[in-house]
Amino acid sequence: LTDWAPGASDLSRKLAQRSWPGPVTLLLRGAPHRGLAGRLPPEVQAVVTPSDVIGLRSPAHPIVQDILHLIPNPLVITGARREGMNIPPARTVDPLTVLNGVDLVLDGGLVPGEVGSSVLSIDGINWSVTRPGIIGEDELARRCGRVLLFVCTGNTCRSPMAEALCRTMLSRRLGCQPEELARRGYVVLSAGIAASDGAPAAAHAASIVSDRGGSLHQHSSRLLTPTLVRTADHIIVMTAGHRETVLAYFPEAAPRVVLLDPAGGDIDDPIGSDRETYRMTALEIERHLTTLLDQLGASAATDVD
Repeated sequence: LTDWAPGASDLSRKLAQRSWPGPVTLLLRGAPHRGLAGRLPPEVQAVVTPSDVIGLRSPAHPIVQDILHLIPNPLVITGARREGMNIPPARTVDPLTVLNGVDLVLDGGLVPGEVGSSVLSIDGINWSVTRPGIIGEDELARRCGRVLLFVCTGNTCRSPMAEALCRTMLSRRLGCQPEELARRGYVVLSAGIAASDGAPAAAHAASIVSDRGGSLHQHSSRLLTPTLVRTADHIIVMTAGHRETVLAYFPEAAPRVVLLDPAGGDIDDPIGSDRETYRMTALEIERHLTTLLDQLGASAATDVD
């Protein structure tokens, strides 16, 4: 992305990081000649960057991935059904008997649902779907949003409470339902550094969160993974020990890892405690979330185009 679109916006970088390799094509506007496209012969530039737009994609197909690793150059890909060519659907013909002059045809099979890649047009901070595809618009909106990832140890008490309470507080600030947050530019998640996948939230945690307008009834614990770390814009941990552990495995994430308590204090683990202890933990989390959301300018979030 940076080689071919050196002026790509943060939104473009975020989408590429969260979608590639995969069936998402980004149409980027604005001086593509400043990148490697500017070194192409003029007749090639006219095809690759028409109307000052360049389309970039990193396919997930293993054969294409292998080719990209073996050659020093990118691939310029066009559809097999060229204008003026009367070609039946690919699944009903042998392409080698139809495409005269073609040296090699790779048939990757049908895309699930016979839907192609999703094509997005990006202009600065704005995006729109140029062609609907296999990745739905709701999921694309999630990938465009600011991702807040709360992290504790087992992902059954503190980080799920922070996730659920944050969703509730954000939706109130933005005047929307929690399920609409992605369309308003926010995705809230949680994980644990030593979690086992699939465990429910602690009973007292679910009860206290419910009292405060949130829900943990569908919560399922999960382990912190490289994908989650790479995806998150902000990684909010409960203790200094959590921060040390995260950075030990993912030192590149240091600028994005912060303690929930801005003063540097730890949020103690209430596991095994009574309901009142969980309630006090929730109040402490809410207090720090207020500060966090103020710092993030959450009240200024707007709808995604």
